[in-house]
Amino acid sequence: MAWLTATMGRRAAARAMLDAIAARPAARTGDLPDVIRVMRFRIDAASLSDEEMLRRSKSIGAGYRKTPLLVVNPAYDFTDLATVNNAASRFQLVTPIPVLSSDVSSVQWVDVGFWIRPDGRTDEVEILRGMRAESWARSIVRQVEGRVYSSFAPAPGEKGASGMYRVERVTLRQRYQVPTGSLIARRVPIGGVETLDLTAA
Repeated sequence: MAWLTATMGRRAAARAMLDAIAARPAARTGDLPDVIRVMRFRIDAASLSDEEMLRRSKSIGAGYRKTPLLVVNPAYDFTDLATVNNAASRFQLVTPIPVLSSDVSSVQWVDVGFWIRPDGRTDEVEILRGMRAESWARSIVRQVEGRVYSSFAPAPGEKGASGMYRVERVTLRQRYQVPTGSLIARRVPIGGVETLDLTAA
């Protein structure tokens, strides 16, 4: 109920609900303290500074013994400008969509949060911060939803019975080059993404 309230934009009410839940004796048992802490983080994430985002992500990851191995890693289902141009270059074809002096490419990134459940499946994948509206960002969510990690069974008393929460910073790969019609180097996409696990950074 608290998370549903948060998705409706009522974040203060959602925090109050979590406070009420956390005050109950049962909330201090098992994995519930960790689940509540992750829920607070998810509610607050959009308004956090970079420093606070990293600090709280690392705090969540600190209690886990180790991250499961990534067994199934689906391909991303978006095709960007750089992918098309790189494919043409491999066959020595004319660049179909050349980068021009008028093109501007900003740094594009998203922070993705998700659970890795004990059976290795991902769950509750969402964009926490960044460029939510971009089509490639939605592709990142679909890619994470399709991942499968190695299964794990936490030892008695060990954190992780509900799974492990992970936060990744995903950034489109870019480099500086001089585009057609210009003498000034600027940032252009080169295809693919770079991923950083913030919970282990």
